[in-house]
Amino acid sequence: GNPALAEVVSIQAGRARELLRMARAARPFLDPAARPALLLGVRADALLASLVRRGHDPWRLPARIAFAPIRLALANRRGRY
Repeated sequence: GNPALAEVVSIQAGRARELLRMARAARPFLDPAARPALLLGVRADALLASLVRRGHDPWRLPARIAFAPIRLALANRRGRY
């Protein structure tokens, strides 16, 4: 892989994790109607984990990231994202 590309992807992934952390910290202040849009954070976690496992090399990602829709349903039910 390309080490420079992996470094940039690693930095951006770190920023994404920080933004997710901030959004989750704001959970008590959010309008419940906004939660469905924020459920994409659950999918983002799966993508970020996949990037970590592949050394932040986006070219090594599979065409589809395995994801169980039940995780989305559970997160929605629990009011998490």
